[in-house]
Amino acid sequence: KISGIVKTLNKNDILGLLYIQARECKDIELAKERFKASIQYDTNGNILTSYGFGAKMLCPKNSNWHNHLVLQAEKMLKHIPNADGFFFDNSWDKEYSDIINAIGELAHSKGLYFATNGASANCSAATDSIMAEGDTHTLKGLSYLALSQPIIFLPINHYNAYGYKGVVNEFGHKGRAMGLIDNFQNDLKECLINGAYYSYDWPGTDGYDKESKRIYKDYLPLENNLKGKKWYLIPHALKVPVNVKANIFENGKGELITYITSEGFPFCGKALAPFKVSIRVPGRLIKSALIRRIEDKKEIAIPFKQVTDTIEIEVSNHCSITMLKLK
Repeated sequence: KISGIVKTLNKNDILGLLYIQARECKDIELAKERFKASIQYDTNGNILTSYGFGAKMLCPKNSNWHNHLVLQAEKMLKHIPNADGFFFDNSWDKEYSDIINAIGELAHSKGLYFATNGASANCSAATDSIMAEGDTHTLKGLSYLALSQPIIFLPINHYNAYGYKGVVNEFGHKGRAMGLIDNFQNDLKECLINGAYYSYDWPGTDGYDKESKRIYKDYLPLENNLKGKKWYLIPHALKVPVNVKANIFENGKGELITYITSEGFPFCGKALAPFKVSIRVPGRLIKSALIRRIEDKKEIAIPFKQVTDTIEIEVSNHCSITMLKLK
């Protein structure tokens, strides 16, 4: 059955990853019998549990729990030979870095993909992509671990914002407010500024109104320019006015991509006064500059001036999200 699901995903250009994690053992009795040394206890000697997922576990290298998970991962690949790799959940704590690295090494030895939910500096090199699950503070904290890997933002912590009412979700909260225009447009801006890809949560677009869906459609061409990105590590690379936020990346085509955001809503916000953006490009020959605001339907050539190793561009009609591209 699972092999069939993977096959269907592959037909739609989606990788089918197998789920694995080390923080909990669902079968508490099995944990007590075989992995007692890894179980976590409270000060009264009671077994700690986590989100109803079972006993909370430690996972030191060469422990029974660590070795069991490696063996399970090997068995999973044998049982589902068309799997594209693993998604390792709950990867935030460095306590689990040894097992994360071990599963990553197993996947990579077979030419498979390895993704993690979160990461620490001890395991970030093992993952092919990092998911930031939570809020934009989570995204900011993880973005620096993804210097060359993709980072995916999954905003799950927007509940009951602005009086939004909805069904009670699995955590007992009413309403999932990710799709509210206030939260949504800020999340999209933070993705661009931090070089991340926006991802829908398991309810899909439930709670996303017509305006949110419209903005997302026009946001995607801007996000697509992040493909193959890496941080542009040039000292004092970017200079912008204090009333806007900006960041700069080099994408897989070798183009320099600058994202500029400010307060206010796309399509209906008030445009800022024209302002200057300066980008340092030592050792680069810049032949063209393009601009695309989220409200635009295509990238448009824009005049630029080069002063020694700096490109200067005047940006006008910016009201929310603007992208600059240097080629």
